Amino acid sequence: MFRYRNICVSTVAVTAALLTHSPVFAQSILSPFSANYTLTDIGSALTVPASYGGMTFLNASTLLIGGNADRSSAGIYAVQVTRNGAGHITGFSGTPSLYATAAGISGNNGIDGGLVFGPGGDLFYTSYSDNSIGEIKPGSSSPNKHISLSSLGIPASTGALYIVPSGFAGAGEVKIVTYGSGEWFSAALAPDGSGTYNITNVTQPYNPNSSFHIVFPSSGEGFVYVHSGNPNFTADTMLIAGSSGIDSYQLNASGDPILSTGHYFASISGAEGTAFDPVTGDLLVDTYGNGNQIMRISGFNAPPHSTPEPGAVGLLMGSALAGAAVLRKRRRG
Repeated sequence: MFRYRNICVSTVAVTAALLTHSPVFAQSILSPFSANYTLTDIGSALTVPASYGGMTFLNASTLLIGGNADRSSAGIYAVQVTRNGAGHITGFSGTPSLYATAAGISGNNGIDGGLVFGPGGDLFYTSYSDNSIGEIKPGSSSPNKHISLSSLGIPASTGALYIVPSGFAGAGEVKIVTYGSGEWFSAALAPDGSGTYNITNVTQPYNPNSSFHIVFPSSGEGFVYVHSGNPNFTADTMLIAGSSGIDSYQLNASGDPILSTGHYFASISGAEGTAFDPVTGDLLVDTYGNGNQIMRISGFNAPPHSTPEPGAVGLLMGSALAGAAVLRKRRRG
């Protein structure tokens, strides 16, 4: 069954009762953002296995992307990108290589919509449907640690996580969104003495001036942070992928989304992973199913820095950058 989108809401009750609209299948940027942003389909990531999961950049020439998402055979693949004269990614070259396996906590399930570098160069990913986070230390080709989110009070199952970049409110905090229920959580990372990290201080923030927790009106997958000053963005904002596209929400003083500011940014069927290009500031969005494509959204401000090193990517992206076949998911067999 297709999921319906509804945004610009302030409470769960209003969301459920009033603001729904039919799913949109075309790939497009929505007004008013379409005046400043363009969407280009740059194709599939060569031989990376379908379906796609989270994305992040290893360096300027290498994209990391989840393949066989949600399955025990899930992996994170390194893919070489090709660029035009202006530096924008136009496609992929060579043969993708397995960067690391990315199964879930029990050896079943696997990487979902979240993939981000954190402190110490550790790579963090979310796993569906076992509701866990995997951690891969630099140089490792398989997870060094799994964390059960259920044991931390986060309901099954997670869709994505992100580490708030420097320059944003809440910098360094871990933000987690569930897929099925769209619930939003905030947490901290604490070194465990083994080169990996524990997740601590889990909270479920409230909507401003309400007794309702932050719950998105559509299920959550990959998300990124965008600085104010980019076209159409007058305040620091997050962009979050869902089954039929991307929504934008301004951020509060804790780096959490203000649901009443929601806008439908782009229509992309099966939107899953998200990552900013460290060269141009373009936003890449991949799809779970729907041809397993990668979209490039151009129009964000170019980053002032050159390519971050692995491990700095997740912390620098948002501050240095701008910041249907299988239509999700419930769930794949």
